[in-house]
Amino acid sequence: MVFVKRTSADALSYGDIIACTVSGTPFVKIYEKDGLHSINKNYSTIHISEDDNVRLIGRVIGLVPENDLATKEEERELLDIFADELK
Repeated sequence: MVFVKRTSADALSYGDIIACTVSGTPFVKIYEKDGLHSINKNYSTIHISEDDNVRLIGRVIGLVPENDLATKEEERELLDIFADELK
């Protein structure tokens, strides 16, 4: 899980790590001049053209530490608290 700050495409710099969707599939990628590079080197670069359906979500600003995630019991408590809003 990552923290993402909503960002316009104009505010991006090459080398930024971004969250985006490409044809509806979510990705976290490194924004470079020649495309979207994977952090995992086992995946190839996504080369973007004007015809592609790319939606920028924002710039990744950090990782969520695993010990900061809600436990199953905390999730249940939160669902109870917000039950009316989820209807």
